[in-house]
Amino acid sequence: MPVVAPETLREYIAATFVAADVPAEDAADVAQHLVEANLKGHDSHGVVRVSWYLQSVKDGLTNAGAEIRIEKESDTTALIDGDWGFGQVVARRTMEIAIEKAQQSGVGIAIAHQSTHVGRVGAYAEQAAAEGLIGIAMANNHGGGHLVAAFGGTERRLSTNPMAYAFPTTDGSPPFVLDMATSVAAEGKMRVALNKGAQVPDGWLLDAEGVGTNEPSGLYGPPMGAILPLGGAAGYKGFGLSMVVELLAGALSPAGTSRPDPEPGGNGIFVMALDPEQ
Repeated sequence: MPVVAPETLREYIAATFVAADVPAEDAADVAQHLVEANLKGHDSHGVVRVSWYLQSVKDGLTNAGAEIRIEKESDTTALIDGDWGFGQVVARRTMEIAIEKAQQSGVGIAIAHQSTHVGRVGAYAEQAAAEGLIGIAMANNHGGGHLVAAFGGTERRLSTNPMAYAFPTTDGSPPFVLDMATSVAAEGKMRVALNKGAQVPDGWLLDAEGVGTNEPSGLYGPPMGAILPLGGAAGYKGFGLSMVVELLAGALSPAGTSRPDPEPGGNGIFVMALDPEQ
C-alpha cells in the first residue's frame, strides 16, 4: 500500500476541490479536516468522502460559495444559516461563534441549519477545548439520512446522529474527548468495510428483511437495510441518545427532526462552549 505524506495529501485534495470551483480557503479547510480524520484513525470520515463531496457540488447540493450568516442571536446564543455550504466550514464557524460568546459570558450555544455533511463531529468539540473551554457538538441529518432502526424494530427511522464532548486539561496533556455515533457504528464504517471487501461485526446491521448480517452491502442494497442503535440488548439507550440529538440539533432549529420527506442531504448542528473558570 502506498504511503502519502499528510501535507501532500492535504494539498492534493484542496487542489481537487479548487478545480471544482470551491473557494481556496474552504477547500483547504475541508482537506485539513478530512486528512486529520484519517490521522486520528477515523477513515470513515476521512478522504473516503472526497468523491461524495465533489458529486454533491456537481449536483448542486453543496453550495461551493456559501454565505454563512447569523439569523438571530443573543449574548449567549446564535442561530446560523449555513446556506448549504461545506459542513466543515459551517460547523467550524458555528463553534467559533459559540466560543466567542463563552469567552464573554461563560457559555455559548450556537445552532446551524442548511449545512452539508460536517464530517468528524469531535473536531468541533476539540476546537473549544483548544481554547480552554468545554466543547459539546452534535448533528442530526436535517430530518433525513434515515439509516438506523428503532430499538426492537427493523425499519430505518433516524440518522447515526453523532455527539462529541471535549474537556481541556491544565497540564498540557491532550483533552478528554468522547466522540461517538448513537448508532452501533457510523455509516462510514460500513462504507470502509464495503470498499475493503470486509465484513462487519455481529450486531451492527440488519438486511432489508430485518435479518442480522455481516455484509456491509446489506445496508446499501438495493433494497437498503438498517444500522442498529448503540447498545445491543440495551439498544434503547443508544436510540434514546439519538432522540436527544434530534431534539437539540433538529427541533431547536429550522433543520427539523426526522421526517418522511426531508430536504436532500445535510446536517443540523448543535454546539456549546462552556468556560470552566466561570
